[in-house]
Amino acid sequence: MSQEQSMRNILKIEDLNVKINSEVPLNPSDKVMHFYGKLTYKVNECPFCQGSQIVKNGFKTSYVRLPPVSEMPVILVLQKQRYLCRNRECQKSFSAQTSVVQAHKQISQNLRRSLIIAMTKDRSMSEVAAYYNVSVNVVQRLLDELRAQMKPNPESSLPASLCIDEFRSVPKRMSFIAIDAQHHEIITLLPDRKTQTIETYFTNTYPLSERLKVKHVVVDFNASYFGLIHRVFPEAMIIADRFHLIQMVLLAIDQERIHTMKHFDPRSLEYRTLKFHWRLFLMSYDKLNQREPQWFPHLKDRKTQEQVVWQGLDTDSTLESTYLCGHKIAEAIQNNNPSKLVSALQESNGVGERLAAVIRTFKHNHLFIENMIQTGCLSNGPIEGVNRKIKQIKRTAFGLTNWLRFETRIRIEFTYKTRKRRPIRK
Repeated sequence: MSQEQSMRNILKIEDLNVKINSEVPLNPSDKVMHFYGKLTYKVNECPFCQGSQIVKNGFKTSYVRLPPVSEMPVILVLQKQRYLCRNRECQKSFSAQTSVVQAHKQISQNLRRSLIIAMTKDRSMSEVAAYYNVSVNVVQRLLDELRAQMKPNPESSLPASLCIDEFRSVPKRMSFIAIDAQHHEIITLLPDRKTQTIETYFTNTYPLSERLKVKHVVVDFNASYFGLIHRVFPEAMIIADRFHLIQMVLLAIDQERIHTMKHFDPRSLEYRTLKFHWRLFLMSYDKLNQREPQWFPHLKDRKTQEQVVWQGLDTDSTLESTYLCGHKIAEAIQNNNPSKLVSALQESNGVGERLAAVIRTFKHNHLFIENMIQTGCLSNGPIEGVNRKIKQIKRTAFGLTNWLRFETRIRIEFTYKTRKRRPIRK
């Protein structure tokens, strides 16, 4: 293999019309690798007048940026052949073209692909631009070019099950998101969560025959979505989100613990028990260690986790009733046990005000909870994971103010999926 071919393989240049000059040595003290090449080929027809009187007319130098090699920027100094049409009616000139780089551009096709792959990972645009020797504006323009390709296909069908939720996007704005409950693919992202915006999008994008295919919609207890779902998806069954139900119950238990804790002196044993071991009060009672004592520094004693919990519950009867009733409700929801859930909701005497409000909410929306128990496996867990990744994208970018670019970045990270691979050793 010749030295020129080795350089072509390293630079991933497949166009045979590009000749790499292998005689120019690389300067190791340079901060950038310069490769020199020439692009020329025979032209038989003018692209403007289709005439055949074509002559060569010198060269034009282009500085083409390629992907880094050995953590160093790479620039291909490419001499492009110029051509002149000698036809009297034409007299136009043009340059030779190559698949390495588009016409009138300096960013090579390989570098564009590298930028797209880099944006599928958790990296800021400024970091990507600095690593690949381009400006941030280049990365932003690439995002703008990809926006048209990332738009959802209007002819695509809606899934049978949807998860809907909202997330904080650009400053002071909550945005709407809907995903496929089974395959976890993003269906749509809308800049706000207004009912009119959501209804207009679905009615204008999908015909009624397509919206009738949606049979389940998983949602939290956001009352504004209930009427919207019935209008947009007439055949859909509204399902309460299991994650939010349990979160509401555990939050009520924790708030009651804090309310009880504030009645004691901060130096007292009761205060320290409720203050420093709050995680034990949120754990399921069956998961508490009931046999093996351990040392608790804040209590200065050896106890089992069960003993610590009961030591805190003995401080207040309301806290004890809230704890026992709340965990019965959470366990019934987790195990899809309707009879146990009904009995737990009825045995709510003596609970705190916060859990009592949660129980009233459950009773008011009992139909959606029954739908959740019937379907079994559907929840908003997948969409919470998507929202978590969206938050990470915004955190890495130090905040985004442009909604269109934020949406494109989200779709890129969830559409282009790179496989993880082990180190190649041989």
